[in-house]
Amino acid sequence: MKKLLLLFFSGFTFISQAQLVDTLPNVYRIDGEHGNMWAYLITMMQQSGRDSIPHVDSTYTYSLIIPKWYTVRETNEKNILGGTFPALNNIQSALIFKSFLRKFEIRSFEDFENWVILETQMGKHPTWSNTHIILEKNEDDLFSDIGKAYRVKMERLGFFYRCEYILVETSKSYVWIDFTSPDESFDEDLLKLKEILKTFKKF
Repeated sequence: MKKLLLLFFSGFTFISQAQLVDTLPNVYRIDGEHGNMWAYLITMMQQSGRDSIPHVDSTYTYSLIIPKWYTVRETNEKNILGGTFPALNNIQSALIFKSFLRKFEIRSFEDFENWVILETQMGKHPTWSNTHIILEKNEDDLFSDIGKAYRVKMERLGFFYRCEYILVETSKSYVWIDFTSPDESFDEDLLKLKEILKTFKKF
């Protein structure tokens, strides 16, 4: 059976086919409603063959161009836009944009940065998950034109991943750009991440 990494956005993570168990019903709405209308519309356009879809989020004040190969997944959360890259060795990497309104949801960029990565000790769970364990974190300047970036290694349920966390401050929000990939596909998919983020604009 083809191994896929499926997004589990409500938990800010993704899981493999073997780990689905009872989480699959939480991934997509099955009652005919759409919790994230923008994501739904993008998925419809992609399914119709559209490429290079402009996405402008006026609530969280950022924009980007979505290529056809970045398969957007519909979620229940209005503040989350995410999807998967084409499979490499039957494994897909995930890219998720998680947005939070400044002052209303998170008071400051310092608080945001602490919550996402800085306050988590090595070998411990972050406050946003009780299944992840952060193994390594290092600040890098790969995306300094966008925000503050960290290269992260983590373990979840016995699986090991490499991540690039990019923390962005816009005029109205804080955006956590979360790229997570297995070791074997990280380097190649990092090139795809760079391609997408060349189109990322904050306003």
